[in-house]
Formats: sequence, structure tokens, C-alpha cells
Amino acid sequence: MKKLIAALAPLTLMAAVCASGDAGANQPLTPINVPIFFGTIVTGTVTVPGAQSGPLAGLDNCNQVVIGATSTKLNGFVPQWTRTTNATGTYSTGKCTYSMYVPGNSAFVLSANGHGNVIPGFTTPTNVGPITVPALTTKTVDFKIDSFQCEVIK
Repeated sequence: MKKLIAALAPLTLMAAVCASGDAGANQPLTPINVPIFFGTIVTGTVTVPGAQSGPLAGLDNCNQVVIGATSTKLNGFVPQWTRTTNATGTYSTGKCTYSMYVPGNSAFVLSANGHGNVIPGFTTPTNVGPITVPALTTKTVDFKIDSFQCEVIK
């Protein structure tokens, strides 16, 4: 009996959370009002060259690496959805990481770019896809930065 209760507990939680959401009695649940922990995730590591020297000596925060996901399905000329996240970690460790929620079973292109004053030089393709991640699963896509292509703009 304990095994049965343990197996049904997540389903009970899901039903309770979905039923108690802010959707009205006659409104269908949408991704906006369903908790994100029931989501689909794309995650990965961005390998980086490590600690920088010269004009980039102080650069050590991975947040200037931006990972974006863009739906391949369009509403007119606009992607149906987009997501972006900044990588986390430090260059001195040799790796940055990222993770973001994406709609399950929806094709998208994943891209890696830089922002701010520094532009990273990627050795792996900076656009990957189209990718489709089955709902409620996690897909890993890694990138590699070979070097930084410019100096800090003052």
C-alpha cells in the first residue's frame, strides 16, 4: 500500500496544483498558469578558454554569454515563442552552464551569442537546430568558446 501511495503522490500534487491555479472554472489551463516545474528543459555547458589576460584580465563572469531558443513556427513573420538566458559560472573554471524552460514538442533553433562589451568566438556552431524536446524531458546541447574576438570597448 505504501508503494501505491508513493507512486500516486506526484499525480495528486499535479492535480491539486493544476486545479488550484488561477484559471477560471471554464478556462483551459495554459502554459502561463501551469507551474514551470512541469516543464521541458534545454540545458548545457559552454566550454570556455579559462581565465583571461591583458585587457580582458578582469573578465570572469559567464553572464555575457547568452543562449537563445527561437521557435521555428511563425505567427506571420514573428516566431511563435522565444526564450533567452544568460550563462552562469566563471571563465576561470573553464566552463559556463545554462538551463532554460522551452515548450515541449515544439521545434526551435538554439543559438549562443555574446552581449555587452565582449564578443566570444565560438568553435562549435552558434545556431543548432531545429531541435524538438519531448514534453517533460531535458535535452543537453553544449557549446564551446575558442577565444574572445575583441577587447573591452571603453
